[in-house]
Amino acid sequence: MAGLVIPLMTFKATQSCEQSLVEQHAHLQAHLSETLQGLGEVLVYDSQSHHQKIYHEQCAALTHMQNKLGFIASLSQSLVACMASVTVVGVMLVSALLFKNAQIEPPDFALLVLLSLASFDAVSPMSAALQGLGAVQRAAQRLFDIADQKPTCVTRHNPAPISQNFSLNFDNVSFAYQKEQQPVLSHLSFSMKAGEKIAIIGPTGAGKSSLVNVLMRFWDVDDGHIFIGDKDIKDVDLQALRAQFSVMPQKPYLFAGTIRDNLHLANPQASQADIEEACYIAGIHDFITALPDGYDTFVGENGHALSGGQVKRIALAQALLKKAPCLILDEPAEGLDYAMEADILSRVIKHLDETALILITHRHVGIDRMNQVITLKA
Repeated sequence: MAGLVIPLMTFKATQSCEQSLVEQHAHLQAHLSETLQGLGEVLVYDSQSHHQKIYHEQCAALTHMQNKLGFIASLSQSLVACMASVTVVGVMLVSALLFKNAQIEPPDFALLVLLSLASFDAVSPMSAALQGLGAVQRAAQRLFDIADQKPTCVTRHNPAPISQNFSLNFDNVSFAYQKEQQPVLSHLSFSMKAGEKIAIIGPTGAGKSSLVNVLMRFWDVDDGHIFIGDKDIKDVDLQALRAQFSVMPQKPYLFAGTIRDNLHLANPQASQADIEEACYIAGIHDFITALPDGYDTFVGENGHALSGGQVKRIALAQALLKKAPCLILDEPAEGLDYAMEADILSRVIKHLDETALILITHRHVGIDRMNQVITLKA
């Protein structure tokens, strides 16, 4: 009974509580992480009391759940201990009666008592083990839910090789993030060859960044085709496709590490001369060398030690270091003044030579140097 009935009763009583406890922990951690990441906004808008209220409510719910689980655990342990005591007393009484009738020897009396105690030592952890099973099941289920998710886009069997001569062709491409939504890209067509420079301009919400998402196959188009060389991008290897492009995203992310570490993500074999050249073109070299630790300066999580414009320019240097056949710059001038934007774009275009360029912007700086200008409408 102590090794089966009580543990099963404990498991049934705590299963839902343990699963709720895992979810409460997750919610609390997510809230704390979000609050810390947006601490500036919390302070600016004086919403500390609101976030503290949420925190205290989540802590109270977590504490209530832990108290409930603690009560059940204590009760099950007390029942096991009580049963152990009753069993030992019962064994002693029976053994005494047997000894009195000369049916067992004195050593057997002690052996039977110790055996009963040992049997409870073996089964007493069962309640605690089964009590934690609900939390383990819920945590495992959350992991399996993530692991079992299928990628939106995958490489097909026997992918086609990509031509060494770079060319790109959008053929009547349409795309929407949700089927019931208005397409963010509608019947878009253009083509470019190696060394050509194209500007994609348009207001916010026109689908400029979505163009990058479908080109990198983070999403697949709904209609039309995108060709790299003479192959549809759906028919080529994903890794080989993404190797054709170096992308500076609209919202770049810097990892917690040094400036050098982040630059080496794009090209681990890059020499110091390569790094300095890329940073000079991006207009960030002088700033970096003026820092006490130079390129070994720690930038913090997502570059919190740097300004937005500095993060953008380091991201541009990253993109330049990859040396792919096509460079994609998504809003590279965000956070920069017009003079700096014009100077940096001039350096980039001069440096690219035979590298193709897709400049995505809502500003018109530098578009007079493009071979094509494509306007998207919201």
